[in-house]
Amino acid sequence: MAHLSAKKVFHLRKNTAEVEYVIGELYWKVEVGETVAFNEWEYDGELLTEERTGDEVVFSYAVPIGAGEIANAFAGNELRGTLGWGNPSPGCQFLGCLIPLLWLGLFFASCVVPANEKVFESNLEIPAPQPVYDDDHIIVGDKTCASWRASGETVPAACQPGEPPDRAVFTPTFEVTRDKKNVRIVLEVRKLDNLWVGADVALIDDERGYVYEGELDEIEEGASGGKQKGSLVFGRIPQGRYLVRVDPAWGEGKREPRLRLIVRSDSADLGHFFASWVFYFIVFVLWFIATVFCNTEKAKRVVLWLACIAAYGILGLLAAHVFFGYSFSPKSVSQIPESVRSSPGGYRSWAFWHAGMHGGK
Repeated sequence: MAHLSAKKVFHLRKNTAEVEYVIGELYWKVEVGETVAFNEWEYDGELLTEERTGDEVVFSYAVPIGAGEIANAFAGNELRGTLGWGNPSPGCQFLGCLIPLLWLGLFFASCVVPANEKVFESNLEIPAPQPVYDDDHIIVGDKTCASWRASGETVPAACQPGEPPDRAVFTPTFEVTRDKKNVRIVLEVRKLDNLWVGADVALIDDERGYVYEGELDEIEEGASGGKQKGSLVFGRIPQGRYLVRVDPAWGEGKREPRLRLIVRSDSADLGHFFASWVFYFIVFVLWFIATVFCNTEKAKRVVLWLACIAAYGILGLLAAHVFFGYSFSPKSVSQIPESVRSSPGGYRSWAFWHAGMHGGK
């Protein structure tokens, strides 16, 4: 901090200037290639400049003038358009002001404009832990394996033992009316007492047989206890009839959790807006490099233009990501063969999920 006419002035920048071109009459000796270290302080548009060359230190007072006025003063020579780089043109100022507005627009597009339509909500009843048999239809002797087990007699060895219980829950079908929008699946765990809950989640297209799968990370007890929740977002889901399969897991030896499932179409997604903060950090780094490490105004302008291009590119990509219904959540997509969908049990059978797509009964 320094003082100018009893005013406190604040340090603006420190750099090294180099003479690249000389034209006209000056009151001191100037040579191309000469360098000078300078500091600038600013207060309300007024500048105090300190210049150091060798053993000489010069202080000067100035009021900035626009790049257009400097360019007009050198009209007709090759310097026109290359002076005044430090003062942004009206076009650059407009672009700089437009970036926050576009950023605000991205926020509204991500969080306010989406319909956030609830298409399904229900409690989930986890099935009892009963063994699953995939050989009920196999005939051994004069009866099927299912009949042998029901008869109470000794079950022949040819009948396979029961598989581990499948505790997955299938919802009734529901309609998604918004085409190529995201679908958010929220799993609420009520009274989460000293346990964790995770789940494999599958969104199933009941008409075309597509399966969108994702893994819900462990939902752990929060500091306040009570209801906790986790969510998955699947992007660009076609309109149609769907159902959800939830295969939960929880702490060993703990009681079954109470689950509630909520499905929303065209859901608000703050992920795009928060992602822009990460990318804008890159823009800030470019700006910092331009103002601190670039020794010439031309280099500064090139780096600042790169930062501007990066900013608009980021906004454009994220806006397109939102508009076309994409999501950052990882997922896998597969299609159930028609032979499985039309077979007894279909994609609701134990064998489909645990023994491969063509293992349906």
